[in-house]
Amino acid sequence: MPLISLNDGQKQWLEDEIALTEEVLREKLQMLDSLRNEISGLRGRHAMLQTFLDAIAKSVNRQEESSEVGESYQQRTPMEMVRDEYKGMMLGDIAARVLDEYQSVLTPKQLSEIIYDAKTDEEFERARNSLSAELRAGAKGESPRWKKIGRYAYASLQVCPNGAETEEVPRQKSA
Repeated sequence: MPLISLNDGQKQWLEDEIALTEEVLREKLQMLDSLRNEISGLRGRHAMLQTFLDAIAKSVNRQEESSEVGESYQQRTPMEMVRDEYKGMMLGDIAARVLDEYQSVLTPKQLSEIIYDAKTDEEFERARNSLSAELRAGAKGESPRWKKIGRYAYASLQVCPNGAETEEVPRQKSA
């Protein structure tokens, strides 16, 4: 004999309550999935905005440093802007060393960020242009020092040996 006996009306009420609870549960689970998707999108947007803010902060810092230098500032050459660990080296040797150390495909902008300590955006652009010319020259000839990947990227010969297949790297606009 059952512990509790229910009449048909009570059984129907319980079945209706269970069905209603299951429906509410399904709706809440759908809402939860929707919120998870929204959170994922917001995280991606946050990362993108953080990258944008970091770039703005870097630009502002360069502008502040430029204004601190004042009128007594003399224009530096790209070789005067190289970071201390590369002082005394030729630009081609610096580029080869960085490409070998990073073991990945890098754009002239990325390489310039690594190699130079530019105080202003103008300095950075001049240094990047100087490096770009060196990169183009070093990727040509019978014994290139590195490999040109696509239109705007380079890699160490260790990463991309002669004859290796390379994938196109999308063009990056300069900041």
